[in-house]
Amino acid sequence: MVVLFFRKKKLQNKKRVTGLIIYKTNNHYEINSNYSVKLQEKVNLTNKGKVMESHEKESKTLRLEIEQLRKENKAQEIQIQAIEDSCKVQVDEAIKESRETYLNLFQNAQVGLFRTRITDGKILEANHQIAKMFGYDSRDSFIQEYKTEGNYVDKGTRKKMTAEISKNGSIQNFRARFYKKDKTIFWAAYSAKIYPEKGWIEGIVEDITQQVTIQQELIQ
Repeated sequence: MVVLFFRKKKLQNKKRVTGLIIYKTNNHYEINSNYSVKLQEKVNLTNKGKVMESHEKESKTLRLEIEQLRKENKAQEIQIQAIEDSCKVQVDEAIKESRETYLNLFQNAQVGLFRTRITDGKILEANHQIAKMFGYDSRDSFIQEYKTEGNYVDKGTRKKMTAEISKNGSIQNFRARFYKKDKTIFWAAYSAKIYPEKGWIEGIVEDITQQVTIQQELIQ
């Protein structure tokens, strides 16, 4: 084996090498192992640096993409919330409008409209027409003061009505005599439907006193 000492030597790869020991064995040159290790370490460090730099770039790109997605999601959330708020406003306005329409129809109806409690006939809701029919100045005073149970002229009439409406679910053109606020008597005909699960009866009522009087006169 021949050992050659070089101070400066240009290898075939054109790189300058200083203070190297190159071994020649069977016409094959080998660089001393210490330099090979150091050179490999340098290569490794360089590769590691490149890998780290690549990872940092990928990480930065990923962070930017995530941030962009967050911004897009936030924008979508804002849009969804705006749509929900707009829908809620529209629904509220529609409910308000429907309620106002219902109240106008309810209050301006030419017949008496009522809702009474099944157990004792307490007035739960009524329009102005039925209040006037029973001799009251306002629907509020009628609702607060009047109970149908104690104002049927003929005893047993309400019991008969509740039995019929409970059996059939509704009644049509049921006739009865009632006391007004001043205790005068009038004839009324009403149609109604029962809601047992809610505890009330709803219906319409008409003053038929004049009609009954004419019929009685014709009979006589």
